[in-house]
Amino acid sequence: MDEVRGFNQSGSSWRGPNGDGFALPPQSASAEATPPAVASGDLRELQEKGAASRSAATQPQFPPTSGSAGHNSLFSAGVLRQIDDIARGLTVDCVVPAEPGQPQSPVNGIRETLETVDAMRPALNESQLGALNRRLVDAIARSSHSPADKVLLRQVVSAMTERTEGPLLAHLVAGITFERMQLPDLDLDTTGSTIPDSRYFNSALVPLAELAYDHDPAGRTLLWMGACQLFPGAGRPERLRDAMFSLPKDSGLSSAMDFYCAVDALNVDENVTDAMIEKMRRDAGGDSATS
Repeated sequence: MDEVRGFNQSGSSWRGPNGDGFALPPQSASAEATPPAVASGDLRELQEKGAASRSAATQPQFPPTSGSAGHNSLFSAGVLRQIDDIARGLTVDCVVPAEPGQPQSPVNGIRETLETVDAMRPALNESQLGALNRRLVDAIARSSHSPADKVLLRQVVSAMTERTEGPLLAHLVAGITFERMQLPDLDLDTTGSTIPDSRYFNSALVPLAELAYDHDPAGRTLLWMGACQLFPGAGRPERLRDAMFSLPKDSGLSSAMDFYCAVDALNVDENVTDAMIEKMRRDAGGDSATS
């Protein structure tokens, strides 16, 4: 854990999105009990036990803490324990393998763990944020998460630890989800303060399902959180969950038509009214309003 305790006081910085945060809708799965704090040397063993494909650990996940002469600790002992809890939450407790041929479910705990990072940020300086980022990114790299989930989780963590002020978790994951959808023609508000109509909602279901397809439950949960922020409204979290978690990652879907047919079979579209269609025509410059 030398990177956290003995990190260079000059610090480091990296880039991330800007914005404000808003509350997310509740997740549907039952939350597990919060585990006790552990030392960083125990993290590898916990990861190995948490992944069915690995045996018990024989070496520690991280080097033991050893401060160097002339350098003060960047964090108190209590904060170091909290950082260990965060690392374990993101890289052990939230590692859920995708069952072959089975739909997935949201992972409870990952949002709360990331919100803990958000709560810590105002009290940290640039050097501490850099040390925190390195600690968590290293833990993610060594975890049993799928490659796709590692990339997404590192993106979220790095954006969160860019600086003490900036986008909170809800706004941040909404921006990342929207960016990954690669649909610039959709006019979406990542703050969650506006509610897109059913035409916009329905048009995003297939891209969101396709975006989530290669991820395990942890990655899909992060993307679902972002989608819920982009598309607030009654009943939408459940529809988005069905679209983004129902398709097993080994279903053999590859083309846009494959995903369209698969999502269509889920029957998650919202009803588009005649008034919506009329408004669409007016916005497009049609003359239906005067006919």
